[in-house]
Amino acid sequence: MNPSPHARTPRDADPAAGPPRPPSPPAESSVGAESPVGGGSPASAAPAGSAAPAGSAAPAGSAGSAAGEPGRALQSAGRELGGVVALCALGGGMVLFSVGQPWVKVVARRPSPLPDVTLALSGRSLEPLVAGLGIVGLAGVVGLLATRRWGRLVVAAIVALSGLGVLVTALTRLTAPDAAEATALLEDAGRSAGTAAVTATAHPGWPLLAAAGGLLLVLGGLTALVRSRRWPTMSARYETPAARTDRPRTDAAVWDAIDRGDDPTAGP
Repeated sequence: MNPSPHARTPRDADPAAGPPRPPSPPAESSVGAESPVGGGSPASAAPAGSAAPAGSAAPAGSAGSAAGEPGRALQSAGRELGGVVALCALGGGMVLFSVGQPWVKVVARRPSPLPDVTLALSGRSLEPLVAGLGIVGLAGVVGLLATRRWGRLVVAAIVALSGLGVLVTALTRLTAPDAAEATALLEDAGRSAGTAAVTATAHPGWPLLAAAGGLLLVLGGLTALVRSRRWPTMSARYETPAARTDRPRTDAAVWDAIDRGDDPTAGP
């Protein structure tokens, strides 16, 4: 059988194409060559794990934020202490200012040509207890700053009780006294009304101001009773250097120091 005239034999190949190409190597050899580079072998995984130092930056950042938390908590406690101190100082100042104003005016109207007997009584004259309790509440401001722990709790209780006494006593002076009490007030002041009719007029605004000051003292004292264990103390700044070197440095000890009212950030 003769070959087809259109079939090409190796001899009929184009001479310019050159010799035939050898067959390509099997695919397994290329896969084997790439396996060390692609990380297929366990030995090549070790260099890829060199990214671990970058991951270690996260614990360092969290440690920095954790280290700043005690300082922020101490600042917040200091602001809270300052707010309560300002509240008590305002309340005590309001009480002391109001007791210096006239709470009651007593008038004995005598027949002409005798002049009337007039007496203006301040809150200090009418209720000396209110003035004394106002001084106690104002002095409690210094006590809250200078004491710590149990001493601060005692001062806070005294401030709250002082404010309560001011509040209750001042509210009893909102109305004018009757004629008998007004006459007794004149006699206590060394004034004699004789047979003249005695009337009294109240100025309720000043007792109300004193009562408001007493309420502020009550609020400040109660807040100190509840929150004072987290507040810093002024006396901690005057410790000896030897005592300051014993300050805790671990996170748990720092939080314990804040709960005691100490300043863990103060250096020696």
